[in-house]
Amino acid sequence: MQPNKPTQGTQITHRWPYYAAALAFVAVGYYVGWIGKDTLVVPSFLVALVCIALANLDRFKSFKAAGVEAVLRDAQVAVQESRDLALLVAQMLLSLVKRTGRIGSFSPAQEKEFEEAVDRILTQFNVTGAERREIFKDWDMFIKADYVFGILGGSTLPQFQSDGGVGGAAWEALRQRAGQADFPAPEELTQFLERYGFLAAERKELIEDYSYFLKHLKHRRPEVWERRKEWDAPLGKGNWD
Repeated sequence: MQPNKPTQGTQITHRWPYYAAALAFVAVGYYVGWIGKDTLVVPSFLVALVCIALANLDRFKSFKAAGVEAVLRDAQVAVQESRDLALLVAQMLLSLVKRTGRIGSFSPAQEKEFEEAVDRILTQFNVTGAERREIFKDWDMFIKADYVFGILGGSTLPQFQSDGGVGGAAWEALRQRAGQADFPAPEELTQFLERYGFLAAERKELIEDYSYFLKHLKHRRPEVWERRKEWDAPLGKGNWD
């Protein structure tokens, strides 16, 4: 008598502890970043991806003369399931890191390290350009917002000449649009800064950087992007260079 073959429900039940462990390590990575243990963030997230892979080890059976086709089919399903879940977890981790960064938990250098680590993992899964754009959707959204806020001088209301509050309202409207992911076009920002005499040389360069990122989802001047916290200076109050 041959032993009973494990049912699909039993196999899923056996895999769930690994999936739970993966989510736990995601939470650990989020927490250690929050409390300032930055060196533990990337390892925690990488261990989460390892747990996902371990969850599917039982799907890879020994090859036998009979049933090779079925074994291959099972292996292909396992690989696809692992790949799909890994991409989903990567997207979630990127979103968590970038959202946590709103209150200063991750430095620009740490964010760059994490972004590169995720990209290396995604390369192993041969992700397409469209898949990567979807995974990095939240990440790129916050980068666009940072460019707009930086170009507009941060959070301090500029000193406008007496115009009945029109300038202040226009400034606030552009900021609100960025906060709602309705990003102003580079031309709109240029026109606003020109109208009120704030289009200094460094702001022109930032607008060029922003325009380049919108087109290519890459930084034109990575070294300037890494210094973005220095952009938080009121318009018309000198250069941050």
